[in-house]
Amino acid sequence: VCAKLSARKSLPNLLADALQLQAPPLTNGTKKHRQTIRHTMTADTQNNYLVITASGEDKIGLVDRLSSKITASGCNIEESRMAVLGGQFALIMLISGQWNALSKLESQLAPLGEQLGLTIIHSRTRKRERTQPAIPYRVEVVAMDHPGIVHNLSAFFSRNGINIEELQTSTYPAPH
Repeated sequence: VCAKLSARKSLPNLLADALQLQAPPLTNGTKKHRQTIRHTMTADTQNNYLVITASGEDKIGLVDRLSSKITASGCNIEESRMAVLGGQFALIMLISGQWNALSKLESQLAPLGEQLGLTIIHSRTRKRERTQPAIPYRVEVVAMDHPGIVHNLSAFFSRNGINIEELQTSTYPAPH
């Protein structure tokens, strides 16, 4: 689990207790005192997978309630990405589990979405297998913001047969 948190108080020991782990080392960064907490699981993965996407108005407890339902169903969160954009919360998760555990979870997602005010979409999938070796690249672009930056970059990658596996964009005010 890798999470960037804006903490109002020190979290390492509270999180360690909650996860039943030893307190992990923290990275204190920006003026906002962001703390990065890492814990790596080495669990044996299942061969049944479900992708869940959800979005709705941001409020405290959404991840807690959703992850609680996933755990109670006997499933595991393999990968996830979550963000608050504007006032909207969005997530995408890859869930693993036995077929019957995934079926149980699927049947509970619609009512859970209504309770939480989230639009939840889910689909069975498989773990991605790479058929050809690929060279991983990380590209960072810093430029004056203007319409079309993402389109121009994605068109360049597409024309050159490069698959975008993860993309994050943001803007910030800069002195001129």
